[in-house]
Amino acid sequence: MKDTVKKIQTYLAFDRPLDIGNIRTAFVTTQEQQGKIIPGWDTDSTRQKLISAYWFTHVLGHFAAILGLSLVAALLFTHRADNTAFLQLFIGGIISFLVLLFFQYLPNFSANFLPKLDAIRTLYEYEQQKAIIKQLKEQLAAQQETFQVDLQLKLADQEARLSKQHEKTQKRFQDQISRQKTFLELQQEEIKKCRQVQLSNLALTLIYYALTKGAGINNAAGNDRIAQLLQKLYGVDRGSLRNNLDLIAGTGSKRKNLGERKMTEIRNRFEEAISFLEEIEYPQGIKTLKELEIRLFRN
Repeated sequence: MKDTVKKIQTYLAFDRPLDIGNIRTAFVTTQEQQGKIIPGWDTDSTRQKLISAYWFTHVLGHFAAILGLSLVAALLFTHRADNTAFLQLFIGGIISFLVLLFFQYLPNFSANFLPKLDAIRTLYEYEQQKAIIKQLKEQLAAQQETFQVDLQLKLADQEARLSKQHEKTQKRFQDQISRQKTFLELQQEEIKKCRQVQLSNLALTLIYYALTKGAGINNAAGNDRIAQLLQKLYGVDRGSLRNNLDLIAGTGSKRKNLGERKMTEIRNRFEEAISFLEEIEYPQGIKTLKELEIRLFRN
């Protein structure tokens, strides 16, 4: 039972297609089987076949399993099943597939699966070459003495070419890993810089409050609809935005339970929002936030 659960967890975590042992086994098995069936079958053909299996067997099978589990869960916990429910499930499936494609399947393919596959292919070719060399050496022992020197020279030359090819392949593989690492480090650095200059969630909510009040729009109530609209506008957590709206437009019951440290943090967020409004020269919004700040801390 434990082994079955572990296998299911491994399958859903998408670990099996990326395991180097499984890739090596699949490569050797495919190469040997297809080599017996199709004359001239080489390692490039095996490589292409395993790439196709990654996308059309592992990826589609993994997504189908996740979608199937989601469908079963939806049928168990949903008392009605109409066209709208199936349409929502279909749209959710498309969105889920796109998320998995760009954040799991493609990154794992380019940075994990493909480098391992190329390394296994190189090692397999190297081992095949070594087997050929060994066979030639065995044949050399059975040849006449007049041909021994010539055969040894050929073997030495072949070994030198093979070693040079192997070194080039290893260098290319290391360069690919290095480029991927550099790209990920630059990406993380850019994300860090963006987070450092971005205003806090509360400051963004205060700016929205000031702008809507200045435009005569009473649309800053603390409900899920407004929080969802702000999430589309700012791209931040909806729950945090909802809490901020409750703090601004609430009755004051939540504000009474805030500690001194939290109140200091809220004052700092007011300063951030007011500073932003000063930069865009919006005095009416500044006045609105100052009045809100007085009312907030008075309550």
